Amino acid sequence: MRSFIKSLVLSFAVCLLVSMPAFAVSYNVSPADFLTPGTAFTYDPDAPAPTTAAGAPTGYGTDSLYANVNQSGPAADHYRTLRILVPQLFNKTVALSDIASISYMTNKPVGQDKLDWRMAIYTFPTADTANNGAGWYRSRLQARPDQATNLNAPANQWNQWTTGGSANQLSFYEDTSKRSLNSMTWAGITGGTTTWDYSDENIKYIDLALGTGSSSPASWWTGESRLDGVIITLKDGTTANINLGTVPEPLTMIALFGGITAVGGYIRRRAKA
Repeated sequence: MRSFIKSLVLSFAVCLLVSMPAFAVSYNVSPADFLTPGTAFTYDPDAPAPTTAAGAPTGYGTDSLYANVNQSGPAADHYRTLRILVPQLFNKTVALSDIASISYMTNKPVGQDKLDWRMAIYTFPTADTANNGAGWYRSRLQARPDQATNLNAPANQWNQWTTGGSANQLSFYEDTSKRSLNSMTWAGITGGTTTWDYSDENIKYIDLALGTGSSSPASWWTGESRLDGVIITLKDGTTANINLGTVPEPLTMIALFGGITAVGGYIRRRAKA
């Protein structure tokens, strides 16, 4: 009887894992992790990495990533970037059509129409070189918070920017030598209904950047802001929840292990009964 119960519980656990491919992964990321080989987080090497500052949205600790950029200063002060390597993040190839939503939170001391962390999604180049935006990427989809739909982001509070939702919905554009498209929704991009079909392109990385390498007017591209609470959800339900800033330990990942441990503990207790 004892052996039968053990086998039954083990079979149930295996079936549960097979039937539930989606899971949540939480990351705690500090600037020290940007230099750790094999992680999914880094920064644009052409500029210094973001630093940290006190303050974070609810549920994301006490600190966040921070940058203060100056377009009129030296080139090293023009921008800061958090770079998320998407294949490493999910340990698999991820196409644009695989992503259900992306969101992140910012907090800056000025109004919603001012400089803030913008998103840029780069996809891998393909053998169709005539349509690659450059030798190292195919498409570069960008979204500026100040151009979001239903903009509602007061100063000095945490505001969420998202690919969906009723407020602060990001609007995407591409401006490369191959394509110039504007006002694209995430639903259109992932559903393949935009003028150029991006949906089957595989994501190389996602940049969240404050400032730019070169643009004008310099006064607009100058400012400070904090960044935290990045959430990327795939259509299969898998979610990466990313906490940015100083943390107790580097790059902590929490997945489905709690449930597996609980099942294992039950089996051991039954075996000793």
